[in-house]
Amino acid sequence: MVWELSEDCRTSPKYTCTGNKLLNQLASELNVTSSPSDTQAPTTPANLISPSQTSNSINLKWDASQDNVGVTGYDIYQGTTLLTRTTGTTYTVTGLTPQTAYTFIVKAADAAGNVSNASTPLTISTLSPTADTQAPTAPKNTAASAITDTSVTLNWTAATDNVGVTGYQIFQGSTNIASTPSTTYTVTGLTQNTSYTFKIKALDAAGNSSPFSNTVTIKTLAVNDTQAPTAPANLTSSTKTDTTVVLQWSAATDNIGVTAYDIYQGTTLVGSVGGTTLTYTVTGLTASSPYTFTVKAKDASGNVSAASNAVTVTTNATGTVTAPAWAPNTAYALNAEVTYGGVVYKCRTAHTSLNGWEPPNVPALWLKK
Repeated sequence: MVWELSEDCRTSPKYTCTGNKLLNQLASELNVTSSPSDTQAPTTPANLISPSQTSNSINLKWDASQDNVGVTGYDIYQGTTLLTRTTGTTYTVTGLTPQTAYTFIVKAADAAGNVSNASTPLTISTLSPTADTQAPTAPKNTAASAITDTSVTLNWTAATDNVGVTGYQIFQGSTNIASTPSTTYTVTGLTQNTSYTFKIKALDAAGNSSPFSNTVTIKTLAVNDTQAPTAPANLTSSTKTDTTVVLQWSAATDNIGVTAYDIYQGTTLVGSVGGTTLTYTVTGLTASSPYTFTVKAKDASGNVSAASNAVTVTTNATGTVTAPAWAPNTAYALNAEVTYGGVVYKCRTAHTSLNGWEPPNVPALWLKK
């Protein structure tokens, strides 16, 4: 507000004061009152208690404070450290250590910045960790590959657990023969031309064990196998970019079993996949260049088939690369790219994909771009 005095007022002997005194005299005659600043702090929060605790959190509760204008918030301290300001009269402190004592106080604040005295300190301890009694789920999709006369490789889909799976037990019949932290294991020392059954259990850190997986039965090879597999058929390229080519083919057959496929670029071996995998991604190619590929099948005795039909593919010109969709039972080379759920992932470790190994589920194998 601007006070404007007329000439006669300024010269009248009635107004002999100047500055603030003059303004106060005028305000008094005009019945104008001014609001003094708020300097009164809220009352101290009372009855600070902890209604509940867990192994890593403590819930706090207190009675509301009073203020001449109004309480705007409460400051929660852990020891001398300000944790947060909240507008309510409850707060849950998280991220604490099990079986540990903590001390808390609460102060009330108003809009003018006045802060109350601290409440009575409350010292309370977190609880002991809850015992883990929940077993993991059973591993799924146990399967056998790379069968030889003395060995077999087992693969399965990972189990899940409320805390975390720490490993797997491999059973041959009813005997626990080995443990592994991964979802694949090669059993050795078997007898040729002999049938075996295998099944898997998952374990967690608390020692809880899952039900058995499905049982897989195999027969080791005879040592006198000299018959080569048939040649893979229908070799084609389903997808290509400027630096990659995706190949696929029809399965070969064998008197005992196909254990692997070798992929050739011209006469150069560029990769191998397991006997149940019928696709391969060739990487590191040059844009706008023709390449010729063939595939050969192998069995456990080392017999190799004739080459498949040859397919010649010219890579795309340099430009935007559209990664192929991720698929199970596919061999992925290091740095190969796929799409899954609308997101592009880059292969961190060469591997053959399985159901359950979708890129978001296995960050050790896929890096989100």
